[in-house]
Amino acid sequence: MDNVRGGEEGRVTRCPTCRGDVDMKKVIDYSTFKRVHGPDANADNDDDATASGSDSETDSDSETDSESDIDNNGDLRGFIVPDTNLDGSEDEDDIEDGDGDDEAEPPEKKSKSKKKKKHQKRRQKAVKGKKKEKKHKSIAMLKAEANKSAKGRRRYMAYLRKNFEPSAKVTKCVELLEQFRNDDQKTIIFSQFVSLLDLLQVPIEQKGWTFERYDGSMKADARNDAINRFTDKPDMKIMLISLKAGNAGLNLVAASRVIILDPFWNPYIEMQAIDRAHRIGQQLPVEVHRILIAGTVEDRIIELQNRKKEFVNAALDENVNKSLSRLGQQELGFLFGVNN
Repeated sequence: MDNVRGGEEGRVTRCPTCRGDVDMKKVIDYSTFKRVHGPDANADNDDDATASGSDSETDSDSETDSESDIDNNGDLRGFIVPDTNLDGSEDEDDIEDGDGDDEAEPPEKKSKSKKKKKHQKRRQKAVKGKKKEKKHKSIAMLKAEANKSAKGRRRYMAYLRKNFEPSAKVTKCVELLEQFRNDDQKTIIFSQFVSLLDLLQVPIEQKGWTFERYDGSMKADARNDAINRFTDKPDMKIMLISLKAGNAGLNLVAASRVIILDPFWNPYIEMQAIDRAHRIGQQLPVEVHRILIAGTVEDRIIELQNRKKEFVNAALDENVNKSLSRLGQQELGFLFGVNN
């Protein structure tokens, strides 16, 4: 083989494997041998000699180019594994995000940009999914927000207006208010449940009547302003008051009508609430109206109030009055109908 490399064709050259003589006229390169004797030999036999020569030159050039892509360690330069799935197909997100400008980018930047776009698209889908999901809020949650901000209060009242259903107690109260307005009398409405006052506010607003509120969720300045407006403005005929917040310490002699929406087990709490209108300085007779539902626990509360009044009238010492401020076991059992 040294004679072949040196161009000495006159000397006999032997094959290093079979030790036979090498005929230089029969020596060809591997690509030409594969083209003639390979699986595609029949398709290539129709090519003329000129085409075969040009193909061989092209193949030799391509081999030279491929060898230039290999570094000293035998590794391909800039070899990048394509970002494909296990089945060999590209991800749908990558296909949709593909642009013509990516072809001009280097393989490293192209792969990174694909991964970045893929991550951004998944993130956008997750954000859209969260926006579509509307968290359901119960009326208790809306009421809690109403006590925190004015915006929460507007959202809570909007929910009540949208889902309002009239009840017998609320309807009767509205009828009494309409009667008192026709008589040009101001009215105070007491309830131990602030939620009931919220519900009553809906039909009052539907009637177009002006009113004031006084409950524990309001600040001291707001309460004082509400009292002054109710007292001074002639057209302010209605005031909704929480029983616990307004049963004492108020002077509301401007009102001559009192409505008790729900009875309280201690009769003296109601009496203190009524005294807000029945005080020194009152020039008109005071009327008190209690709205009760027959056949409910309210009947037993009224009976319990009468018993406590009898106990107070018969009491001769202060110890009896102290015991009246608490509900005993027998009294609780009577209210809920569990006593034998």
